Amino acid sequence: MSDFYYFAQSIDDAALTLNTLDEATGYPTENLQDRNKNTIWKCGLANTSGYIQIDLGSSRACDFLILGNHNYTNTAVGIKLSRCVDSNGDFTPEGFSIGNGGYHDYVSGNLTNWIETFSSVESRYWRIYLEAMGIATYQQIGTIFLGTYWDHNHNPEIGIGGSSGYIIENRETSAGRRSANILNTTVRRQWNYDYKYIIASEETKFNTWRDTIFIGKGLSGYPFYFSDDQGTTLYFVRNLGELKLKEHAYQVYETSITLEEEL
Repeated sequence: MSDFYYFAQSIDDAALTLNTLDEATGYPTENLQDRNKNTIWKCGLANTSGYIQIDLGSSRACDFLILGNHNYTNTAVGIKLSRCVDSNGDFTPEGFSIGNGGYHDYVSGNLTNWIETFSSVESRYWRIYLEAMGIATYQQIGTIFLGTYWDHNHNPEIGIGGSSGYIIENRETSAGRRSANILNTTVRRQWNYDYKYIIASEETKFNTWRDTIFIGKGLSGYPFYFSDDQGTTLYFVRNLGELKLKEHAYQVYETSITLEEEL
């Protein structure tokens, strides 16, 4: 299978409930439904244990959880993820996909975007438990992604194109004199991938991805996470341009995609 994973499903339309946890003024729970990673939810009380309950509205198959742009460390908080097994919303019985009834998994690896994958299971109702570990910090999370990731049967073609640069505002007078403002000192990256020999089932995956992030002529309506090393490293990006699938043999397609980093 491919090294390239796409994590496109978030909790945009979910109903969220906090237990024990609360929200700081100006950082409401609704911010977790905004995919902008810089629009954050912040707990109003430091070192608070509790859970975020997620009602997806209908059953969804899930095999990953991402907490994006968070401030947890690998010693400050434990996390577990559960689901309501019978889907009536009362969590009796309750099944755990990350951790268990008495054990929390600790944030490790990429401490800005934390990801955990698990065996796929379907449920409408989920709970993310946060266990404070006694360090004086106010928990905050920018995004929560929960769903099914997808990959291809093979990696993109050799010769991957990439580019990077800064956001610069240039001005020029009528006399031809120029000046510029450097608007952001963070490098923005762009990736260009060519895929060939896309079989019919993979064409369906591309179309589902298109509908999940709302691909259009410019940048996609929603950003999403992707990885080029099977989920070890996460990049937060938008797709640039429409999805164009060219059939070069019967039920065999090719396409090119461009991903642009969100700052």
